[in-house]
Amino acid sequence: MRVQSVERAIQAAISAGEFQPGERLIEADLTERFSISRNTLREAYAALVSQGLLVRVPNRGVFLASPDSSLIRDMYRARTALETTALLTGNVDGDVLDEIVRRAETAQTEQRWRDVGSLNQEFHRTIVASLRSDLLDDTMDRILALMRLTFLAVTEFDGSFHDEFVGHNRATVDVLRRDGREAAARRMTEYLRHAQCETLALVESAAANR
Repeated sequence: MRVQSVERAIQAAISAGEFQPGERLIEADLTERFSISRNTLREAYAALVSQGLLVRVPNRGVFLASPDSSLIRDMYRARTALETTALLTGNVDGDVLDEIVRRAETAQTEQRWRDVGSLNQEFHRTIVASLRSDLLDDTMDRILALMRLTFLAVTEFDGSFHDEFVGHNRATVDVLRRDGREAAARRMTEYLRHAQCETLALVESAAANR
């Protein structure tokens, strides 16, 4: 398994919520899981540290990052740029987005909050993927992995964190179909501004309760 493949596999595991913010990664577990050498794993660690997903602590090991307020604001700025551009110029398929929202609504009804969170990520990843750029897809994957770490930091205090965003995603699809690309891009800007405020408030609340 090549270093880049290991890097992507760990990033995917982070996005799937397999690790918690601040959790120490056990080298032996991951070398066995991916059937790789320690050198390969350490190279993948180095890449993920440079991306802000992992933190190396001298004499202690490698840990999952815990995004702070500054990074959260930066992530939302990046998402706004990517997602509004995709809605304006990409080949966005409203039917595909609608199906993702339908699945999220079912998960919401059944209170499967982790699935709701994963489908929220799929919704936004699909929008950016409409630009058909591998580089932008990689950028979005990194952002969404960081977002997952952020959300996991607050789910202990609000397990239904993603609940209201299902409605926002439904509204975005409806606006796209009814009013077109520019209106959908404006709606997305408002949506992400609201999401940033909600996320920052919950992160600050979680920090105060520790």
